[in-house]
Amino acid sequence: MNQVSLRTKHIICLLFCLLLFLSAAAQADTEIQLNDGSALTITETRYNRMLPHSFYDQAMASLPQLYPEHELLAGRRSGRVGGVIYSLICYRKSPSSDRVIIQAVAVHNRQAWNIETLTNTTSYPGVLLQVLERINGLPSITH
Repeated sequence: MNQVSLRTKHIICLLFCLLLFLSAAAQADTEIQLNDGSALTITETRYNRMLPHSFYDQAMASLPQLYPEHELLAGRRSGRVGGVIYSLICYRKSPSSDRVIIQAVAVHNRQAWNIETLTNTTSYPGVLLQVLERINGLPSITH
């Protein structure tokens, strides 16, 4: 019973933290079609000085609780492309899944964005490169 209770608390905590991260500013989502046909969603979010690192730390702590069988394909706590600093995770919910989830948070000049897309394992390497290219262009995409 304690395990279920603890897991429930972790999930509630994760949802609360995600709501904080994903609390979008007044602007709507920007959706970009990628080469493989998947949609990249970019949402402006509230900036805070703990981003993007806190996104990565929370994701790494939460993934084992949410998807015990997950397979982490890539993760970067702090990366930089151009003037944009980002954190990124790429994972499958289970090793047998053919769907790859790419999530990131990026920051530039006190602006912050959530980035997310879903692709397949075959397209994943190319899609990841496209996501990084879009992260680099964030300041121009949202102005």
